[in-house]
Amino acid sequence: MAPLERTPVAVYALLAQAAAALFALAGAALFAEAPALPLALGTGALAVVFSLALRLPAWWLPIQFAFAPLVVLAFALDIDPLWYLGAFVALALVFGAVHASRVPLFLSNDAALARLIAQLPEEGALAFLDIGCGLGSVLAAVSRARRHARCTGIEAAPLPWAVAALRGSMARPGFEVCYGSLWNRSLGHADVVFAYLSPVAMARLWIKAKREMRQGAILISNSFPVPGVTPTQRLQWGTTQEAALFVYRM
Repeated sequence: MAPLERTPVAVYALLAQAAAALFALAGAALFAEAPALPLALGTGALAVVFSLALRLPAWWLPIQFAFAPLVVLAFALDIDPLWYLGAFVALALVFGAVHASRVPLFLSNDAALARLIAQLPEEGALAFLDIGCGLGSVLAAVSRARRHARCTGIEAAPLPWAVAALRGSMARPGFEVCYGSLWNRSLGHADVVFAYLSPVAMARLWIKAKREMRQGAILISNSFPVPGVTPTQRLQWGTTQEAALFVYRM
């Protein structure tokens, strides 16, 4: 596994910003009257160059470019630091440790839910597990459509977990939401495991699924296929190539 894959991308992004800032400050030392905003723009451009050298994902590039200019603008606006603390706490509650998991909050739309429910048996016992269940929308939809199903969710972000757990407490028996990391929970009890994670998590999830899921159980991933593995089925729910459910039978 390459070092970039073992280390959180945020670490490399921070290194790129630090290197860009050092170069920009060194250049600014030659021009004592250099305005702050042009200096920040130069820092952003350098951060993009270093990010490309480190092979960061493309979506990081605008973040890297905008970071220093936004810091300069924030200082110019003289905003109370408590607002920044409040924003940080809010983001932490909604997204949890996304810098480490590299799995943001995604919400499945109605078209994807319809395709998912169509694949679930209409009768008989069913243990359905949503790993990274967010606000519990998938669990709620499956619970309504398949009254016989035992629906369990796992969520690591505090606020989405609280919302999902509240929905579970108000639903029928058999709807449960657990707080914690999916990597610390077994997949062995589930007949169907549903995931809407991110591309970077899929290879690791596949290893975990192969190790823990029993023969005949099904892994369904929304939008993100397992790299290098041909799915048993591919269920299109949208117009783009990625807008599909990727089904893997163990």
